[in-house]
Amino acid sequence: MARTLRWTGGVLLAIAAVVALAVGALQILGWNVLRGPIATVVTARTGRPFAIHGDLDVDLGLTLRVTARDLELGNPPWVDPKRPMLRMRELDLSLRLPQLLRGRVVLPRLMLDQPQVALLRRADGKTSWQLGSEEGGDGNNPPRIRELVIRDGQVELEDAIRGLNLQAAVSSSNRLDAPLGQQLRVTAEGRYNGQPFRLTARGGSLFALAERGTRYPVALDVRAGDTRITLKGSVGTDAAQTLDARLTVSGPDTAELYGLLGVVLPNSPPYSVSGQLRHAGNAVRFDDLSGKIGDSDLAGSMRFDTGGPRVRMTADLRSQRLDFDDLGSLLGAPPATGNGETASLEQKVQATQLAQEGRLLPDAPLHADRLRAMDADVRYLAASVDARTVPLKDVRVEVQLKDGVLRLSPASFSFPQGNLELWLTLDGTQDPAATDLDVRLSKVLMDQLTPQIDGVPALAGTLDGRASMAGRGNSVRDFAAHANGRMGLAMNGGRMSHLAVELVGLDVAEALGVLIGKDKPVDIRCAAGALALQDGQLRVKSMLIDTEDSLVIAGGGVDLATERLDLKLQTHSKDASLLSGQTPVTLSGPLRRPAVGIESKGLAARGAAALALGAVLTPVAAMLAFIDPGLAQDSDCAARLREAGAAAADAPPVR
Repeated sequence: MARTLRWTGGVLLAIAAVVALAVGALQILGWNVLRGPIATVVTARTGRPFAIHGDLDVDLGLTLRVTARDLELGNPPWVDPKRPMLRMRELDLSLRLPQLLRGRVVLPRLMLDQPQVALLRRADGKTSWQLGSEEGGDGNNPPRIRELVIRDGQVELEDAIRGLNLQAAVSSSNRLDAPLGQQLRVTAEGRYNGQPFRLTARGGSLFALAERGTRYPVALDVRAGDTRITLKGSVGTDAAQTLDARLTVSGPDTAELYGLLGVVLPNSPPYSVSGQLRHAGNAVRFDDLSGKIGDSDLAGSMRFDTGGPRVRMTADLRSQRLDFDDLGSLLGAPPATGNGETASLEQKVQATQLAQEGRLLPDAPLHADRLRAMDADVRYLAASVDARTVPLKDVRVEVQLKDGVLRLSPASFSFPQGNLELWLTLDGTQDPAATDLDVRLSKVLMDQLTPQIDGVPALAGTLDGRASMAGRGNSVRDFAAHANGRMGLAMNGGRMSHLAVELVGLDVAEALGVLIGKDKPVDIRCAAGALALQDGQLRVKSMLIDTEDSLVIAGGGVDLATERLDLKLQTHSKDASLLSGQTPVTLSGPLRRPAVGIESKGLAARGAAALALGAVLTPVAAMLAFIDPGLAQDSDCAARLREAGAAAADAPPVR
């Protein structure tokens, strides 16, 4: 044993002698001889060229103090070699040797003097700040810094994905009694998507980050164009709760937040919302959310899970009062822009342009690539709806976004009686995006949808309808211009106010075979239509309005690409003595402002109704089954069709 101890002591003495000789040599030769070996190690660990161009100095002890001047760390090969990732006038750090021998890097103090940092991200997602090489470590054991001082730091960032280009100034102080903005301050200016960008961040002394179980104060103010994000709260120094802060976000359009926050949101009118933001681990919560979007209030909560291959958002949102005009923004259409309405300058310009061009369908682009950036499960409820002339009671929407495919299943709009439901599947994995749409209108009273004249509804009856279409396009207008599908409408019974008939004009009323009485409404036995949509061309297969004294049959269609209407209504009297010479009525021109006219040539031939019924009854009957199988058998309209069909079979041939 004694011999072993003597041998061990001899070895330690020899090691100590070697270390002493090495230290002595370094004291004589100077520490600069280590600049080359240090550069080799750092280059191997980071995969980037590294150099110390100035002096290197070391003060020995259990806590080493290292000072290095004029340092430079290069960028990856795809960046201009004349543009390093980091330049620094001086680095001054303290390093605890006992912790280093245990495999931990503890820096009691780190001072950076005039660091200049250049960060770049390409459009393909490759970043210049991703360090490491095959020989380097994995970065799972980062150094622990107890005190950090930054003097006159400069950061330049170019991000092609977010359209961000900025220059930032960074400085910090360790005065614990200094005001919040004087301990850590970051200011940045530049451009975001071509618009002015400004960021101001403030924090407490970075020395406080070394104290476990404390809260580190932070404040952030970001302005990108007309979008503003403010945050004020604290960051925890342990893993239990990283961030707890009040967040306020406002701007002209929620879709613009994608570049800033990476969150996929639909287009919207101007908005302002706030809530409590909490971040711990892979979970981000936005609770007590409240504010306004357009002229609608909004409340609820949102959750974000960042632990998977994509961010997953779940949201439960609600409005006490929804302004129906605001929903148009979801499709890229501008909201209402009249007095008292909330719309951004860009949306007002868009509304003016649509009006000048006589168009209804918006051509705002759909960014299908964003649908592949995250998953979502969102529920929304509006308890009451301000739709002006449309008496909606409530709106319910359920949205699922997964693997780039968005589904509405469904969006439901409730009336005092009846409802409208919309199913939508939008496949963002294709380019252009592929869309399937199914809209169903069930048992809605027309007197709820039409204005009253002298206290009498202009039109009454029960309306059912359905539209099913599919197509591809990266805007609503592009989709409509190439869509295929079919549509159908049916109104069981009903009546039109005699005053409403007078308002359309005596000549038009006579052309339609409508007898005008001073106080007698016009009874409508059945109104139905079947339309086919092919490559944006919506054509009438059959459409009829059956009154007590006439049968009105329509033909023509709508070009959705040009948004122009071309319809003709031909009337056939049931009694030869009543208005037997009606001329066709035309509806033509842009969908936004169609014109009603009377065709100057041609009269309806006596007996043509029998011939026409044979062509229109079959597709209309099939359309009733498409809307609702029960309509084809049980509705009054179906009975009227069977009755008209029997009469057509007994009618004499046309001569």
